[in-house]
Amino acid sequence: MKKGLACFLCAVLIAACAAAFVGCDRVYIKGDFSTPATADEIAEMRLALRSDGIGLGDESADGWTYGVRMIATGGMTMDIDANVGTSLTLDSRYEMETDVDYATTFTKENGSLVARSGGNVRLSLSEVSGEGNSLVSLDGSVYSEKGASYLNGKLEMSGTGSGGENDLSVKGKYIIPAGLSVGEMAGGFDVESGDFVPQVVSMVLEVLDRTGSTVYIDDGGSEVKVKVSLNVDGYIQYLEDAYSSLVSALNLQDALKFDTADYYFSYDKETKAFTGYGAVAKASFEMESDGSSFSFKQDSAAWILVTDEPVETPSDLDSYSEINA
Repeated sequence: MKKGLACFLCAVLIAACAAAFVGCDRVYIKGDFSTPATADEIAEMRLALRSDGIGLGDESADGWTYGVRMIATGGMTMDIDANVGTSLTLDSRYEMETDVDYATTFTKENGSLVARSGGNVRLSLSEVSGEGNSLVSLDGSVYSEKGASYLNGKLEMSGTGSGGENDLSVKGKYIIPAGLSVGEMAGGFDVESGDFVPQVVSMVLEVLDRTGSTVYIDDGGSEVKVKVSLNVDGYIQYLEDAYSSLVSALNLQDALKFDTADYYFSYDKETKAFTGYGAVAKASFEMESDGSSFSFKQDSAAWILVTDEPVETPSDLDSYSEINA
């Protein structure tokens, strides 16, 4: 059971990053969320999300353009010090830190969607364990256009478990290696590709049906705004749905220090254009059992918000260097 417990804690960290299930004191989507929605209202909202075709607005309109801004701050840590059986010891630390303000502007060129992104990015994903260390750290101004990404700043990538063959540390103006998506690393959604809206809608539909959730709907203005608040039982149920037997063994009801878990979503009532997504959560736990200890702490923030400000990229991107790793 100890091995399963350690694996579960690793999975929690990965799932939390992928789901952008994060927290912050600042809320960007505000509305009248004073009265919980009725069952009929929630059913209508569920139907609307599935049938309204929420997206990036009318892409066929002359001069169409669409912009979103991603804001992500804070971090997450997890420590495992566990004895697994008689021959294996797990001593690992996982850490994620973000400070991102990154925007993307979409336009159409020759009928195809074109994205241009840029902003300030500081993010770090690290793992320290007995099997080796790994690190991805990005700090500077990041830009993306025509399928390529660029950094004016510092990039570090290392993995001692692989013999150091992939170690990398550069500072300056460089083309970023393929696969390092700021949107996916910082918020869990590939914002730069333009395919993030269906992913967000799918997540909102899932939390509408979650046990322990209270749904609020404000459709009194030009936007439809939704807030879904999970209580502690709803948060634990979220974990049990994915890892039922392991979560039951943890007895999180006693160990979990739960503060908040809220999701926000909004879209334009007339055009059905996506206007915002966010999640607010704060939770932690510390556990000891049979000489093993486990701790998890999450206090961070991620939002995707519509913006009218176009992204401007530097004129010298063609001079940025390839990284010779």
